[in-house]
Amino acid sequence: MTLTGLAAESPFAGGSGKDSIRRLSAVLVMLAGALAGALLLETSLVIAAGFGRGLSGGHCAALRAGRDPSRQTSDSHGKAAQLSSRLVNGDSA
Repeated sequence: MTLTGLAAESPFAGGSGKDSIRRLSAVLVMLAGALAGALLLETSLVIAAGFGRGLSGGHCAALRAGRDPSRQTSDSHGKAAQLSSRLVNGDSA
């Protein structure tokens, strides 16, 4: 969608060129990520897998830290616990 939007909104296609810088920078960042991934795979599969695992773990930790516990009601926790215990015990719903 980024490349299509960039092409469709370009002045050459009759568009306004609005958000062209943002879309072009997104394409360049994707290319840089692909290049970095390819170079990591050339170096070592273990290093590439470890790097990916670290990024995923960091992302999960950031999401978990950003959660607002006050938005969750105690009722939803109770229902989840009941469902979990029924699944573990093999009880039918």
